[in-house]
Amino acid sequence: MNTVDKQKALIGAVVLGLIILGLALWYMANTPPKPLPIGQIPQEQVPEGAFRKEVVADEGQHHAAIAAYPAETPLRNTAGAEADQRAVSTLKAYAEGQIARFKADTQVESLSAEDISMMGLGGDRRYAFQADFEVSESPKALSYVYTLYEDTMGAHPNAYYKTFSFDKATGAEITPATLFTGAYLGRLSEIARRELPAIIAEKSGAEANMEYLMDGTTPIPDNFQHFALQDDMLVLIFPPYQVGPYALGTQFVEVPLSEIADILQPAYRP
Repeated sequence: MNTVDKQKALIGAVVLGLIILGLALWYMANTPPKPLPIGQIPQEQVPEGAFRKEVVADEGQHHAAIAAYPAETPLRNTAGAEADQRAVSTLKAYAEGQIARFKADTQVESLSAEDISMMGLGGDRRYAFQADFEVSESPKALSYVYTLYEDTMGAHPNAYYKTFSFDKATGAEITPATLFTGAYLGRLSEIARRELPAIIAEKSGAEANMEYLMDGTTPIPDNFQHFALQDDMLVLIFPPYQVGPYALGTQFVEVPLSEIADILQPAYRP
């Protein structure tokens, strides 16, 4: 291939990459997020525009990163415009921060020629990052569940989670400290250990690795940091690798709020 042909091929690859990124941006900005796999949110609970998305994107020769955040939230109707904008700002800052973290972790803008050659980067083979969210609601709370995917040319992409919940009346962010009272970690650990073996067996057709499961449900804050409130349930989210091997995927444990009313703050009891 002569120099002119090589230049044409390179230009064609760049144009194709831009087209693909443009289509991804359009799709994420115009497609409503799917509900959590554990249930469907009744449409009448979702104010018009509540699912509209904005995106932050960053693309370079060896990476493509995109992260979504809500253009507005249902808090506008329940807690007012100021609360809505605080929540949007929080989620936008998170989206921007995750792209910055991804670039810093991969050092993608300072890769050496040796790194690029070793990883086989070039053309459509690039590091990739995507963050998208789903929305769930309970009578008193609004939750955003982020799923983040990273592909850094390992054996498989990695997936992990980040959750945000907001009080529908005040707009305040709900943290474990404001949701729970007392020794909640031990209680959630007991419930997870009781429910997960059957959930895993039904999903995979095999028995759970109990050593893996017990380690991932030890009653420490990190193991129960991912949660959402949906209808009359607390949904505990266990990402890949936490309670089983990667192939097992994400596990969800639904806990009726009535079952844990004694460890909930009074404002969130059913």
